[in-house]
Amino acid sequence: MEKFEQALKEQPFSGKPLGYEFFREKKFDGKRLIFLVYSEHQVVFLVTIVEKKVQQQAIDMIKLSLDAYKELIERIIKDSKSL
Repeated sequence: MEKFEQALKEQPFSGKPLGYEFFREKKFDGKRLIFLVYSEHQVVFLVTIVEKKVQQQAIDMIKLSLDAYKELIERIIKDSKSL
């Protein structure tokens, strides 16, 4: 998993887009890693790992929460700058 994360650092837009350029999935070990790329913050946010049979449910739920994920990332970045 660590090598996989490092590869995403190098090429954050690898994998298949899921309706938006910043919302992507990448297959590994028979599973799908779903992640969000926030270029303006230089962040790759790993959301979940799912099996194919629940993939669409996870995608739909994440799409409903895109604003919440972005707010969370911005809050984490803001908090880390104040340390």
